[in-house]
Amino acid sequence: MQHVLLTLSILICVLLVAAPLFQNLVGPFLIWRLQRIPTLVRFPSISEAAFAENMSAEAVLYERALLALGFVKLDSSSLLNTHATSFFRLYWNAEIELAAMVVIAKTARKTLCYLEFSQKYEDGSELDVSNATRPGAYPVLGHRLAYRFPRLLAAEELLDAHTRLRRKHKPDARPVRFEPGRGLRFLEQGMRDESEALLRLGLVEPEIGDDGKRALTLRGAIALTYRAVPPGLHIWNYLTRRRAERALAAT
Repeated sequence: MQHVLLTLSILICVLLVAAPLFQNLVGPFLIWRLQRIPTLVRFPSISEAAFAENMSAEAVLYERALLALGFVKLDSSSLLNTHATSFFRLYWNAEIELAAMVVIAKTARKTLCYLEFSQKYEDGSELDVSNATRPGAYPVLGHRLAYRFPRLLAAEELLDAHTRLRRKHKPDARPVRFEPGRGLRFLEQGMRDESEALLRLGLVEPEIGDDGKRALTLRGAIALTYRAVPPGLHIWNYLTRRRAERALAAT
């Protein structure tokens, strides 16, 4: 019996070491060949019923809180990616000139939901605050200040964090007027800006394919892989969360 337990223990240890090792060694080359970055995107508007079918319990609570805070519903859409399908709805508060978005990401294994507040400025910069539990795969982009607070589950707390960070980092910046009827177009422009920032960092190729996407450079594939699989995922998760907490504490 002890021999069997020892064998099983060794096998488990080998699997725990081998899986991350395989992902980190082979993953970048798979990502390099298969993954493409959306650049010229056209988000389709989906109906209220279609979005409601995919709303999680968290999404319902976020929407109720946003409406209570003076936000109004704008438009809903979806994005099919390699490993997940995302559904999202835009909201707008004209009084404070702030956009919000509820995102529901569905994979084969689980459903994630988070809330994001976003504000663009006339100088081309952007301030985003979210409570996404998983960090984004992209590195810090120069035009975008993005902070992630997975422990702030209430919309009111997350909005307060955005207000304090804007007061600290963008006190004199003028927000770009968000046209409610063109909310999805703002998101599409954001995807283009993001792709251009990745191009400047040398992480994507300059050519845009017929599908509106850019291929990753090998450097870009390595950068994305090491932020998406252990142990890099856990390190990146910790670093982005701590960066946000320290930034908020300094306000």
